Amino acid sequence: MAKLKIEIINQLRDNYSYLIFNNSTSSSIIIDPAEDDKIIKILEKKNLKLEYIFITHHHDDHTSGVLGLVRQYPHIKIYSPSELGSISINKISDNNTIKTSLN
Repeated sequence: MAKLKIEIINQLRDNYSYLIFNNSTSSSIIIDPAEDDKIIKILEKKNLKLEYIFITHHHDDHTSGVLGLVRQYPHIKIYSPSELGSISINKISDNNTIKTSLN
């Protein structure tokens, strides 16, 4: 079983994103990215490759960093319960199982 780590990243004035990563594989997931620049700096500092974005819901304070992350990591996979503008996503719903490269 992979040893996953979680880092809470302050976003905007009163929100958080969650970075889940595996140091052994350098793979990572970000949940609800609001500020792409802050996230990219942390990923670079930790030498992580961002492979997945998970969106819990579509408020700007949970999605405003997605476009910048897609520009920086063009092969990223995005999982969301609903469409996200013109960005290609993998639509998810209750009881879905998602396999990642983190383990």
